[in-house]
Amino acid sequence: MRALKQLRKYLRPLILSVALAVLIYLVIALSLDWKNSYRALMALSAFQWGIIILLTLMNFVLRAVRWHGYMSYLGHRLSFFQDMAIYLAGLAFTTTPGKVGETVRSLYLKNLGVSYAHSFAALIVERLIDVITMVILSLLCVFAFSQYRFPIALIIFVVVGVLVAIRSERLQSWLAAKIAALASARIKTLGGHFIDLLQAVQALLRSYPLAVGLVLGLIAWGAEGFVLAMILAALGADVGWPVAVGIYSVAILAGAVSFIPGGLGSTEAVMGGSLILLGVDPGTAVAATLICRLVTLWPAVAIGLVFVGALEGSALAGTDYLSSGEMKESRE
Repeated sequence: MRALKQLRKYLRPLILSVALAVLIYLVIALSLDWKNSYRALMALSAFQWGIIILLTLMNFVLRAVRWHGYMSYLGHRLSFFQDMAIYLAGLAFTTTPGKVGETVRSLYLKNLGVSYAHSFAALIVERLIDVITMVILSLLCVFAFSQYRFPIALIIFVVVGVLVAIRSERLQSWLAAKIAALASARIKTLGGHFIDLLQAVQALLRSYPLAVGLVLGLIAWGAEGFVLAMILAALGADVGWPVAVGIYSVAILAGAVSFIPGGLGSTEAVMGGSLILLGVDPGTAVAATLICRLVTLWPAVAIGLVFVGALEGSALAGTDYLSSGEMKESRE
C-alpha cells in the first residue's frame, strides 16, 4: 500500500497546522499594519532573496546528505537521489505533532529493503543531533540573555545524559537479559525489535558518524540562522550574525520543547521577544521574525509535498525509481 495512504491520519494535523500558521501570521501582519509588513518584505533586494533561498536549500540538502550517510553507515546501498527524495518527502510533515509524520520515510524505505529498526534509528539520531546542534549554536547568544542560561544548561544536562545512556553497552546488555527472561513470546519479539533499534542508534552515535553528523548539522542550521541575520541587516537592525544565529537556535529549541506542531507561535514569540529584549524596534523585530519563519519553515513543507507526490507516482513496490539504473539490493 502506498505510504501516503497509510499516513492519511497525519494529513489532517498538517492541514490544521497550515491553517493555524495562516491565522497567526495574519494576526502578526495586521498588528504591525500590513503596509509595514509589505515594506519589510520589499526591503530585501533580489540578490538578498537569492542568498536567503540558497541558504535555506543548503539546510535541506546538507540534512539529506547526513541522512544518506546514516543509511550507508547502516549498510544500505541506495543512491543519494533515492535517499534525498525520501528524506525531503518527510519534510512535508514537519508541522505534524512531534514531527511524527516524518516517519513516512520508514514506509518508503521498507519497500526498498530497509528495516524499520534502521530507519527509525536514523530518525532518532537525527533528532538528537539537531538538538545538540541547536544547543551549541544557542551558546552564541546565551551570554546576552541571562534568562536563557538555566534552560540551556538544563537541556545540555539532559542531552548529555541521554547520549551517555544510549551509547552504554552495559545498558544494552542489561536490557537484553531482562527481555530474554520474559515469559511472553510476544513481548520478547517486541523487545528484540527494540534491541535492534538500540543497536542501530548506538552504531550511528559512534565517534565518526557522530562527529560528521554534528558538523553537517552546525553548517545546515547555522545557514538558516544566518538568514535571520540577513533579514535584520536589511531592515536596519544589524545585531551581528553570531547573536542572530544564537537567537534563531534558541527559538527553534523553544519550539521543539513546546511540542506544538512546527513550534508555531512559541518559536515566533521567543524569536521576536529576544530581538525586542536586545533593543530592536518591536515592529522590526516582529517583521523579521515573520519573514524568517516564512522562508525557513514553509518551503520545507512545500518541497516535501512535491517529493511525496513524486514518490507516490513512482514504482515503490520493489522496482527502482528516481534512478536510471537498476536498484541495488540493500542489506538489513
